[in-house]
Amino acid sequence: DFGPSFDTEKARAFINDPVDFEFDTVRNDITRNVTDAILKDFEATEDVTAFYFMQTLDWKGFRFISGLRHEKTENTFTNNQIDLRSENLPAAISFALPVLWKTLIEREEFGPESFINVVTSERSYDHWLPAFHVIKNFSENTIVRASFTKTIARPKFTDLVPREIPSIDGAFIGNSVDLANFDLAPTVSKNFDLSFDQYFKTFGAFGINFFYKKLDGPIYEESRTFEPGRGLATELSQKFTASGRDEVTWQTNRIANAGQGEILGLELSLARKFDFLPRPLDAMGIDFNATFVDSSVELPLEERLGEIVPLFKQSDFLANLSVYYEKKNFLIRASMVWRGGYLDKVLAGQDDIDSLTLPPEGSERGTGLGLPANSLDTFVGGFFKLDIRAEYRFRNFITVFFEGTNLNNQPLRKFFGNDSRLHTIQYTKPIFFVGVKVTR
Repeated sequence: DFGPSFDTEKARAFINDPVDFEFDTVRNDITRNVTDAILKDFEATEDVTAFYFMQTLDWKGFRFISGLRHEKTENTFTNNQIDLRSENLPAAISFALPVLWKTLIEREEFGPESFINVVTSERSYDHWLPAFHVIKNFSENTIVRASFTKTIARPKFTDLVPREIPSIDGAFIGNSVDLANFDLAPTVSKNFDLSFDQYFKTFGAFGINFFYKKLDGPIYEESRTFEPGRGLATELSQKFTASGRDEVTWQTNRIANAGQGEILGLELSLARKFDFLPRPLDAMGIDFNATFVDSSVELPLEERLGEIVPLFKQSDFLANLSVYYEKKNFLIRASMVWRGGYLDKVLAGQDDIDSLTLPPEGSERGTGLGLPANSLDTFVGGFFKLDIRAEYRFRNFITVFFEGTNLNNQPLRKFFGNDSRLHTIQYTKPIFFVGVKVTR
């Protein structure tokens, strides 16, 4: 329905006689499942060994809590690497095209070892993580807290596996590849927090929290273009193209650590039950919180060295509002979520940067567009989402519930630089759940 179909007979003829057959290149999913099985399959283990010391001291209405934690993290990965020009390939095949992968794996005289190598990699790192908290109860209903902590955010397994994943264009390898970064380090954060919470017997609860985070090595994704003869283009062409000639412009994506970053924020929260209203409205209530954030991070890219951008995947505004009605065994809740836009991916590559930032053709300095370097960075737009949940409990252990998410069919928008240059727009439509939960 959406493109050329796969010609099975031609594929069989090509596999049986790859030397003399002329294959018609079409865009299809000829080997997508095999590609996933070969390149995206991996085994990962993570062992975290930790010990900590904690001490609590109460003095003149203050509570002091101090601690020190040490963590050692060890990772082991086992994954596949492809060798498209392996000496183990049959004599008639000088380059293992993706269209042949499935056949090479299944035929006993060749087997997967003809072009697949199983590799195992190991890495480890450790951190000392101190923490210090001060809590003061000015009254039974008024609490002030201050704290300093040092924490880490480990990379995802899928970002650590040392593998290269090229795109597949029909029967052939395309011109884009996801590069590995086995040296990807955890993000280290030094956190300072100051919070005030007030509880009211007839009002509910109100809270305000100031926070500051000093970051080292936030994780981000960079997109880079290599023209023929520059950077990794020669190496990638020799490895992933049938001819091996450096004639291809390569697009690469890589997960990496940025430089120093900061987050400064304010969080407000409010919980209120409307028990002052007449029945049956006294069963209504609200829960609300909002966060305002100012963030920055320094790019380590050679082409944009020292440039300051917003922290990756960090919105400058987030808010949640829930309006509910809860009476005996019945609950219905409508939840609204607001989230501001954020930076998703950063453009790198000297040719791309020059084409954007240099003055337009005809000027004395260059032939570019005269635009800022972040004009092709990928951003995710802000959104508002509406969810609902209703439930009724029978006999204290049977609950019937209904959930609806994204009732307003809010799309996910991505754009380059600003919302006038749309990258993609994705609609998921509402999702509904109906179920029964039994607890004994």
